[in-house]
Amino acid sequence: SPTKAQTTGTLTLSITTTEPAGNYNGVHVIAIWIEDTNGNFIKTKIRYADTRIQYLNKWVSASLYNVTDALTGPTRSGHGTINVSWNATDVAGITVPDNHYRVYVQMSDQNAAGASTFLEFAKDTNAQSLSLPDTLNFTNMTLSWTPVPAGISALSASALRFQCSPNPLCGPAL
Repeated sequence: SPTKAQTTGTLTLSITTTEPAGNYNGVHVIAIWIEDTNGNFIKTKIRYADTRIQYLNKWVSASLYNVTDALTGPTRSGHGTINVSWNATDVAGITVPDNHYRVYVQMSDQNAAGASTFLEFAKDTNAQSLSLPDTLNFTNMTLSWTPVPAGISALSASALRFQCSPNPLCGPAL
C-alpha cells in the first residue's frame, strides 16, 4: 500500500475555560491531547493535575499517563485562556501521516470525572482556521493548522545564494 504523506506544520489551539458547577471555586485539573479519529493516542500537550488526576479519566485511558514533551504542572488555581501548539509529531518525535485528528480537552473541578470535548481537523497540505461554538465549560475555541510548504518554495532567498571560491569552474566573484 502507498505511504501516506506526512506534512509538517503547526497546529495552534486557543481555548478559554470557565467555571463549572463543581466544588473547588476555580481550582481545576485539565488535560489537552491529540488522537487520530480511530482513538489512537498521539501526544499529550498539556496536563495540569496533582492529587485529582484520576478525574481526567478520558485522558488517563487514552494516554496511560504519557506526558512526553507535554507542558505539565500542578492543579490550576483559576480559569482563563490556554494556548497550545502541536508540531504534528507523536511521542517518538515522528511526523504523523496526513489524516483527520482530534484535539481533546478534559477538565474537572470536583471529585468526579470532568467535562470533555474534542475538536476535529484535517492535517494535510491545506491551511485551516476554525472557530468553534462554545460547549460545556469551554469557550472562545479557535484552531488553526498551518502546513509548512514542501520543496524549494519553502527556502528563503538567502538560502538560495551560492558561493564557490576558490574554484576554477566558477567565474569571478560578484
